[in-house]
Amino acid sequence: MRALSLAKQKELAKTGMIITMGATLVTACFMKGKAAKRLHVVAGIGLVGFSIWHHRLYQAPKIVAAKSEQDVPSDAANVDKWSAST
Repeated sequence: MRALSLAKQKELAKTGMIITMGATLVTACFMKGKAAKRLHVVAGIGLVGFSIWHHRLYQAPKIVAAKSEQDVPSDAANVDKWSAST
């Protein structure tokens, strides 16, 4: 399966935010019903999730440079030893 481009991910996050915000707004008018309350809560949680995803898509990638070749672990076995020493 092919990974989505950054532009497509941004579009999907915005679309998800719009849909879940609309569902939250519409279900707020019908809070007397049990199903509407559940849908309202689920839509609200979805809105928070899409908002976090949208926020993370617009963050600059963090680039961490190693000080020297000696500081970089060469394999998975050395990862624990390397992280314990720092």
